[in-house]
Amino acid sequence: LPRIHPPDQNVTVSENETATLECNVHGGYPPARLYWYKEPNEKIEADNDNDIYSWSEYIFDGEKLLIKQSEKSDAGNYRCVAENEVGKSVAQRRLFVTPPIRYLWTMCDEHGRAIKTTYVPARGDTPMINSPMLPWDTEVIDFPIINGSNNVFIRCLPSN
Repeated sequence: LPRIHPPDQNVTVSENETATLECNVHGGYPPARLYWYKEPNEKIEADNDNDIYSWSEYIFDGEKLLIKQSEKSDAGNYRCVAENEVGKSVAQRRLFVTPPIRYLWTMCDEHGRAIKTTYVPARGDTPMINSPMLPWDTEVIDFPIINGSNNVFIRCLPSN
């Protein structure tokens, strides 16, 4: 009888990153065939039987299911099923997809608290104090601006 280790596992990934769900099959003869399902009961299939192949956003690589550019809609329960003529084992993988990390650069007081309702969007470097500022309109931004919440981090612009 094939066995899957561990039987259950949680995986967390940020949006737009590749999620890796593993289904390590041990024992069992003849060798087990591996199947993946996304709950409620959607079988994840491909159009050929190569060891590594791609279908839509999914890549099968041996005992791994890779989900390219994860989105919120990819979050949920997945099942891997290892089956041979003797029997089958089922394991669950729960995928959590978190929002991408975003940084808002703004002017702060000496205690590190934001004092302006304008910000500089992150662009990969530390903006200078004279960088063009955009309005910080809470009606437009669809998340509460609490440092660290929803993967949004407020950074203070360097002072002169």
